[in-house]
This record gives sequence, structure tokens and C-alpha cells, in this order.
Amino acid sequence: RLSNSEENFRSLFDAVSDGIFMVDTSHRYVLCNPGFLDLAGRELEQVIGRTLADVFPEAAALRISSLQVQAISTGKPLRGLVTIQRNELRRQMAISYSPIRTSSGRVVALTGIARDVTDEQERTAHQIHQHKMTTVGLLAAGIAHEVSNPLASIACMAQDLEETASDPGSKQALRRIIGATQSA
Repeated sequence: RLSNSEENFRSLFDAVSDGIFMVDTSHRYVLCNPGFLDLAGRELEQVIGRTLADVFPEAAALRISSLQVQAISTGKPLRGLVTIQRNELRRQMAISYSPIRTSSGRVVALTGIARDVTDEQERTAHQIHQHKMTTVGLLAAGIAHEVSNPLASIACMAQDLEETASDPGSKQALRRIIGATQSA
């Protein structure tokens, strides 16, 4: 029965596409699933027993290390966002940490779940951009409407004045006003 339970756990652990991992308080990886290996772009032997600096580029390793130090020192679950830059590829990873404690309450390791959220963030950024463009379009339409109302009044008044004006210079100036209001 225990063997079946361990097999079920291993199947679940290996099947999850999110990266699942455990690090000790020295920031060395104790275990990880294939999902984590995919996110890290590494093979198992390049991760287990290795430190953050061995697994991730320097900037990402520093950010991840600061999250881990905070989770270990506070003893509380923690979430963070990390940018992983390898060559031309830049990915955003959301990482959640939970402390593992001894029976006396001392934190001895962290479990973590990492998820690539790059595509979600790009979709969100695109939606925000679309919303901004829609807002600008509505603002422009509102401004155009507000400008065209007084122009229509000016055009009507200029037409009325043109009909009653006797001076040819005034008539010509009023026609220019009418033309300008219609082309605006």
C-alpha cells in the first residue's frame, strides 16, 4: 500500500507541468520535477546538489536567492516574480515558496513551485494597450464632438450674416469662415 502511494506521488510529481522543487537552507536543490528542469533549461544532474548560481544566470540567481532568504528568515510562504534571461530568450517566472520545518519549528528547507507566466503577462500587456487605445479613441471622438458643436453654430451665424451683409469684403470673409468650419 505504501509502495502504491509512493508511485502515485511520483506520477503526480513528474506529470505536473509547473516546476516543483525543494532547496535546502544553503540554496542547493534537493529535488525537482521534469517541469522545473524544462523551466530551468537543465538536465537533472545539472540541478540536484547545485546552487542557484549553478542553475540560473547571475541576475536571476540573485533575485531568487533574495526570495529564498526572505522565506527562510520569516518562515512564511512567499511569492515572487523573477526574470530569467538566457541569450535572446527572456522569460518571466512566478515562484511560490513554502518553508519545511522540523518538529521544533526550525526551517530546514523550502518547497517551491515555479510557473512560466511570460505569455500571460504579454496577453495582459496587450489587453491594457488595447484598453488605452480604446480610451484615447473615445476621448478623441468626444473632443471632436465638442469642437464640432460650436463650429456648427459659427457656420450658421456666418451664413446668416453673409445673407445680410452688403459689403463684398465682409461677404468674402464670411464665406472663408463658412468654408473653414465645414472642412474642420
